[in-house]
Amino acid sequence: MRRILLIAAAAAIAVSAHAEERFKVSPIGIYGIWLGAQGKLPETCKSDGFVMSFGAVNDKAFRLVVGQRVNGVKTSEVITDYKVVEPPATAPIKLEIFLSSEKGDLGIDYINGSTLEIVPAGPDKTYPTTTLYLRRCQSG
Repeated sequence: MRRILLIAAAAAIAVSAHAEERFKVSPIGIYGIWLGAQGKLPETCKSDGFVMSFGAVNDKAFRLVVGQRVNGVKTSEVITDYKVVEPPATAPIKLEIFLSSEKGDLGIDYINGSTLEIVPAGPDKTYPTTTLYLRRCQSG
């Protein structure tokens, strides 16, 4: 009986440890053009919001081009190069992709092939709040 309890306890620990593992997502999955909005997912790719393009700089870096569409008109763009980095120990388990640049760090919750959430790192690298909800508009 004692052996059965020990096996059951070990299985419970293994299941809970497995539940806490970070899901692995290839950063290549975010290549393409996305439309982002604050507070909720944009209705369509024609909506106003942040037009974001993720592309490769080289095999270890991303170029993120961000513009804003207001009343159907796209504004000027900002270009930032990011390196793919390992997850910080303080990052929430729901984030799968981490990017770093001189402008700051981003965590990405890859919800599925057509939806992302962007979570900037706080000063203590805790990634506290989603700032943009993104809908895929074109594959990379």
